[in-house]
Amino acid sequence: MTMPDGIGIRAVWGRRKAEPIADRAPFVMNNLRDKNRVNAAVRQPVAPCTIARLGHFVLHVKDHDASMAWLNERFNFLPSDYFVPPGEEGPVVGTFVRLDLGERLVDHHFMLVLQSDWVGVHHSAFEVTDMDAVMSSHDYLLQQGYSLDVGVGRHLLGSQIFDYWKDPFGFRIEHYTDGDVVDHRHRPTKFNGTAGDTTQWGNRPPLEFFR
Repeated sequence: MTMPDGIGIRAVWGRRKAEPIADRAPFVMNNLRDKNRVNAAVRQPVAPCTIARLGHFVLHVKDHDASMAWLNERFNFLPSDYFVPPGEEGPVVGTFVRLDLGERLVDHHFMLVLQSDWVGVHHSAFEVTDMDAVMSSHDYLLQQGYSLDVGVGRHLLGSQIFDYWKDPFGFRIEHYTDGDVVDHRHRPTKFNGTAGDTTQWGNRPPLEFFR
């Protein structure tokens, strides 16, 4: 299948799932109220993190409405949240998309379809074990001389703790953890802030981040 901008889509049915990659168990977190880690310490070396899976990506398109109509005709996707221009109530220029699996929990989004003046993938996001994996790999990549893009911080839409990097070819890659999960009862909201407003805390992206 081919999307309106010429992006090729292949639908695969019945492929055998990959075996999980061996990794340590997530660290149990203590907070002010709940003390879940007892007689145990956190010991996390500075090291590359294990990538569990490709979690989501952002797709830039020339015509948001045409692209969403094309997707909705073919797949059981649901909107999780909408982007509208900063300070305005419309039109919708971006849609966070999730699977419709009824009462089964799914990620807040596996794709963001975003209106743009260029067509392509803005970034790919890979889920890691927990926040310690995000932070220890952050330090490791700095030591190795890789180019930090934006991070570490927590997103507003989807709530992920994120860390963005540029690979040697300039492609943007995100490590993330602790994203929202929802079911069919979740209803989308509209976000009309700037790129910097998409971060709750931490390193904020520049205004041109999504351009």
